[in-house]
Amino acid sequence: MATVLFIYNGAETKIQCNINDKMRVIVDKFIFKIKIEVNKAQFLYGGNQVNFDLTFFEQANQIDKQRKIMNILVYSNDTLKSSINGGIIKSKEVICP
Repeated sequence: MATVLFIYNGAETKIQCNINDKMRVIVDKFIFKIKIEVNKAQFLYGGNQVNFDLTFFEQANQIDKQRKIMNILVYSNDTLKSSINGGIIKSKEVICP
């Protein structure tokens, strides 16, 4: 057995799985538990987007394979948009320093 730890909005959710389970199945279990839409969230592992076609064993790095624990960060698309823009709101008027 392996564990995938999803971190979403500061809360940790553990999902138990087998090392041969596809990431799609693991993410679906998380989505069912949290009740969010998969197309409104981004799943990041090791700084890269999770590949849903790979298994836990194929996706995990060497250390996580040994520990059998994987940490995945989950961001809603709204959060990503605001962080990309740096939280800056464009003014319609000129603002001088």
